Amino acid sequence: MPAPSPLLASDRPCPKDGLSLPQHSVATARAAPPGEDEELNSDDDSDGSGDERTYDNIVLAQYESVRRNRNKWIAKLRSGIARLNGVDYVFTTCTAEWEYT
Repeated sequence: MPAPSPLLASDRPCPKDGLSLPQHSVATARAAPPGEDEELNSDDDSDGSGDERTYDNIVLAQYESVRRNRNKWIAKLRSGIARLNGVDYVFTTCTAEWEYT
């Protein structure tokens, strides 16, 4: 007597409705027409002439809340890092206040 074959996912009935699961199909690769699918190379890189700005002071953090009252802003920040005047500061919580004119 031959050994029983293992059950495949498509041979097992669904527990809810008793129907078998859909068959898995294998997709065949199709060659793209010439010029449609080109590889990326160094010619695709930015030449640096775009709008790339550098900042002396920057804050990267998650925010909890941001409020505004006229031109005064208040933000509660957490888990962040700030580079201010060339010095790096790491913080767990922070309250930032500034005026935007």
